[in-house]
Amino acid sequence: MPTSSRLHRPIVLPSAALLLLQVAACSTSPQAPSGLEVASVPAAWALEGPVITSVGYSELGGAAGISGELGHDGSCLTVGPYPAVWPQGTTWDEQSASLTLPDGTRAAPGALIDGGGTYQRTSALRYDGEERIATVLTDCAGATGEVAVFTPGSTVTAQAPPA
Repeated sequence: MPTSSRLHRPIVLPSAALLLLQVAACSTSPQAPSGLEVASVPAAWALEGPVITSVGYSELGGAAGISGELGHDGSCLTVGPYPAVWPQGTTWDEQSASLTLPDGTRAAPGALIDGGGTYQRTSALRYDGEERIATVLTDCAGATGEVAVFTPGSTVTAQAPPA
């Protein structure tokens, strides 16, 4: 029946076009659908003492949150049980064994840390030849294989541990 073929065409073609637009939009968007593990290539990695920073990392997961107690075991700097990738401007002071956040706030191990970011599997991150960063993060992540990645430009806060 020719009429029935005509009735289905307007439904099928717009659906296919919509699907193509959705696929195209996903491939250029920095946001990933909920639950999808995607990692962007950082512009640069830096390692200073136990502090790993990433400049230009994707905004992926920026609305999520990272919070926990700052830990330092001599080689790994963690938030809760997860090694952290900090925003640019975060430094470590070996003499006082404290972290300095981009806004100048100092935090000693035990401080409560909070900021925007996401948790990523070390295997989902791209290291672009920075094998020493990959080794440190993989070794510090241990059995979980996950790291806390703060979103560049997000505000990271620190509060003294409860007395």
